[in-house]
Amino acid sequence: MLKELYTGTVNPRERRARDNDRRRSTISKIEAEEQYITDKLSPEDGERFKSLICLYNDLAGDTETEVFSYAFSMAVLMMMDVSTEAKTMMTDEE
Repeated sequence: MLKELYTGTVNPRERRARDNDRRRSTISKIEAEEQYITDKLSPEDGERFKSLICLYNDLAGDTETEVFSYAFSMAVLMMMDVSTEAKTMMTDEE
């Protein structure tokens, strides 16, 4: 995995959520509600509403990236600690 991350074969930003019936159903309901609200608004307000949805989506994407970065950093730090502890245990046994 580290090699793939280093060479760019795996890009964390390209991660996709698993596709399943529950997710598809939720997306369908969200889209139906968005369309319902958009249809009730004036054309100008409808465009503003669509812009608002895009802003929410951008923020969610940024948040996911930040969470991934933090979690990855924490995992690396934990692995470094485990490695250090293992080396200490091995030297103590000798």
